[in-house]
Amino acid sequence: MCAAFADFGPRDNVDIQGLIWACYQHARAEDNAMSAPATAEQGTASQLAQPFSSIFRTWAEADWAFDLFADVAKRLGVTAADPRVAFTYSMNQRRKVLRLNFGNWMVADVIRSDPAEENG
Repeated sequence: MCAAFADFGPRDNVDIQGLIWACYQHARAEDNAMSAPATAEQGTASQLAQPFSSIFRTWAEADWAFDLFADVAKRLGVTAADPRVAFTYSMNQRRKVLRLNFGNWMVADVIRSDPAEENG
């Protein structure tokens, strides 16, 4: 078992999946925060730099996503310059994806799909 999970005390991969599920549930509970209107202080999505403005509609949405990534990384015991961690961005015509990878696992992601492409 990975040393990063030592504080969590997993017995097997089911326990690790439980941690990931708990993070997912935490994110779902805060879905309302994503749809909150941006304040004048935060600005709007048009003020976000690319590629973020094509993924997030508001600063509040971007803040929520990066807070989620930070929380997951903290729970995994990630430290600065941890070689097991990768933050990736990929895109195609239908969707844009930001991902937090830990070792061989994708532990969190944010996906922005084009509804017109999905329904067409």
